[in-house]
Amino acid sequence: GGAAARQIRTEMDAQLATFSTLLAGPDGPAAGYTGGMHSILSMAGSISHAAGVRTEALPVCPSAFVVIEALNAAGAVAKGGAGGEEAKGAVVSDFLNDYRFHEERCVRLRPGWRFGRAVPVRQG
Repeated sequence: GGAAARQIRTEMDAQLATFSTLLAGPDGPAAGYTGGMHSILSMAGSISHAAGVRTEALPVCPSAFVVIEALNAAGAVAKGGAGGEEAKGAVVSDFLNDYRFHEERCVRLRPGWRFGRAVPVRQG
């Protein structure tokens, strides 16, 4: 039990480290990505989502897109779960939705995986 869990955790950590290196490395897609770019992409995604306009080139929520891609790299997303175009259409609330009630708008993890509780964050 414990040894298998440690082995799975070690493998997952290695896969996430590889994902992070590929994403943020000097030749990765996030090279030169700045906070200003993130803000602009987030606003554009929010406006297009609210207007019902789908753009295949840009994610609706860049943060949700990166998290889903990392979960895919770690092998945590359920088969048939969010990936590719579904990941680009994901929003933060998709992580909180229960698949039994929100089948279309949720991120499902493989059996044995779960999200932690939501943590309220205050600014100011």
